[in-house]
Amino acid sequence: MSKWVRELLQSLRPLSEEAEPVNLVAALHDSLMAFEQQIAKGEINVVFEPTQTPMVRSQQVQLNQILNSLVSNALEAMDKGAP
Repeated sequence: MSKWVRELLQSLRPLSEEAEPVNLVAALHDSLMAFEQQIAKGEINVVFEPTQTPMVRSQQVQLNQILNSLVSNALEAMDKGAP
């Protein structure tokens, strides 16, 4: 969770308009790891079987925020013990 807070603080800084190559699989893995305790506490089974994907052009901080929001919202919406 501290990584998420750090990224949130970074997001408050002005961003450059430049997109950069970002590893989407690594970014999603980082988001899932940031929520590892909440996933375990909710007894939620996450299946993440990444395959090699091309890099995407994005702003790393914004992409991390989007993925963290998606994971957070999904966790809030799921029942305890959901598959």
